[in-house]
Amino acid sequence: MTDLDIAVNILGGDKNKVIYDDIGLPSIMVEISEETLTLDGIQYGGDIPHPAFMVNGKRKEKIYISKYQNIVMHDRAYSLPMQVPKLNTNFKDAFSTCKKKGFGWHLMTNAEWAYLALLGHLPRGNNNSGCDYRGGERGGTKIELSDMSLGDVIFTGSGPLSFSHNGKNSGIWDLNGNISEWVSGLRLVDGEIQIIPENDAADFTNLQDDDSDHWKAILSGGKIVAPSTAYTLKLDHDSENMNFPVFATTIKYPQNDGNTKSTCAFKDVTARAGIPPDILRLLAIAPWDDKDDGYISVKNVGTRPALRGGGATDAHKAGIRALSFDELGDYSAFGFRSCYVDLLELAVISDETGVALATEKGIITN
Repeated sequence: MTDLDIAVNILGGDKNKVIYDDIGLPSIMVEISEETLTLDGIQYGGDIPHPAFMVNGKRKEKIYISKYQNIVMHDRAYSLPMQVPKLNTNFKDAFSTCKKKGFGWHLMTNAEWAYLALLGHLPRGNNNSGCDYRGGERGGTKIELSDMSLGDVIFTGSGPLSFSHNGKNSGIWDLNGNISEWVSGLRLVDGEIQIIPENDAADFTNLQDDDSDHWKAILSGGKIVAPSTAYTLKLDHDSENMNFPVFATTIKYPQNDGNTKSTCAFKDVTARAGIPPDILRLLAIAPWDDKDDGYISVKNVGTRPALRGGGATDAHKAGIRALSFDELGDYSAFGFRSCYVDLLELAVISDETGVALATEKGIITN
């Protein structure tokens, strides 16, 4: 074990891992195993997997998520503590810096983010210029730089335990606030909700270009179909005034430009007719309970990748459930985090006890 491995074990427990990429540089990752979740009377995690643990038709026992919002070095993404997180990144660049780390590395998918949200813990975070808007505890360490765009952002992992996804040292930091994060595998195209099913977005060879055949739409009963099929699920506005987003099967109030958005508390988004199918709740696109945590905002014109978590000044609008379809993919003002999944299922390095340490392009050292 290296000194880094030992430190990670001491601070984060055995669920925190050091994983090296294709050029041998480390990231601190959190190992997430599937737990049993009950949603609408259905148990996921037993016979039925949550989508985050299904990649290319194969069930995965574990996924690895960056403990910290990522920085960029050597044109690659890294998860390290007490760093200035990468800001001013568009979707394409975020996707690319994760992909370059090697096979199995990828920009965090919406399915992976959704699974963490469904675990039920509502982490606090930097949503009020260094601290949580609800007060009552210390905040994180603010970044003092001449770049005023970072004036409210904190160093990665510098907040209290309540800023981690499980409230423990072993957790994932800053899923609430600090910097809104791009996630892959979910987008809005002129209001139509499109996904890359299950967690196939974790394999970067499943292309996410605008015209990729991997993109699918969803019917009101939950069936996965080709985009632009009649009566697929969409996010529309409630009226010409565009006050609140609503789930619908037709766009009644299309936008002429991207200057206006509709927004409401995530728990309060409603459907024009019926209720959203299970798949939307499993992917944390639609609410599954009445807990107050974050806002959803929608523009139903153009192709808009998903943003999650909220920013450093979003107050109650930030949260692990926060979801935004505000910006086009070429807009550069956000952060991201990389994740890793074993796509080869073939360990190629073992320690002296026979414990598997590595797969191609990803080396787990502790």
